[in-house]
Amino acid sequence: MPLQVHMLGARLFEAIFKPSVEVILNSTKLGMMMGPRQLLYCVGFFGFAGSWTRMVGPTFATLAADVQAANATLLSQRTRLHTHAEEVAMLGGVGTERQLMDGAAKDSLRKSSKLALQRFGSDALDTYVLRYVGILAAFTAMLPAWDSTVRLYGSVR
Repeated sequence: MPLQVHMLGARLFEAIFKPSVEVILNSTKLGMMMGPRQLLYCVGFFGFAGSWTRMVGPTFATLAADVQAANATLLSQRTRLHTHAEEVAMLGGVGTERQLMDGAAKDSLRKSSKLALQRFGSDALDTYVLRYVGILAAFTAMLPAWDSTVRLYGSVR
């Protein structure tokens, strides 16, 4: 029991306390280097951009539910066909069953492809907006600090 408490404490320290202290120390250092106003601009941009990309991105829960429903339909068609294969063959319903199976397989593939494309588009949007536009926003926010260094020392050190 005491070992579990110590392990839990270590995990809690690693998961909460250590990252929080690192954020505070790094934010303090950045705030001293570039000024608190510019740092707040950067943090505000990333907060706004992250919220915006989540707002305009698709909801994956409904798409994933559609994919699961299509896969369930395909599986039920296959199970039904497997269970009644002799009757289908004897009564000559192979063509009809093939059409039902092909339709269910195409629907499952279409919905899975749509989900994959939506995830790709969302990841690309996140990467572009949060990484590349964020870098430009951070550089723009740091320009006053860079400009004051140039005026003070005559060059960037």
